[in-house]
Amino acid sequence: MEKVVCEICGKQFEMSEYEKKLRKCQWCGKTICFDCTHYMVSKNAGLHKDNNDVIRVCTECQPNVKEQAD
Repeated sequence: MEKVVCEICGKQFEMSEYEKKLRKCQWCGKTICFDCTHYMVSKNAGLHKDNNDVIRVCTECQPNVKEQAD
């Protein structure tokens, strides 16, 4: 186990090499803790069916939903 620091809030936590790949923002690539992790759904329209992909993002990359609704 290796000590890692969240790049958003500065919290320290331990994780293995495998978990390091899973605990990154999929947009900017920052290492994030569980408290700073948010999920977004991306809808992809296909020819025969629509697919929904879940994307893990940090608090800085998460779009503001209220701004998009206006």
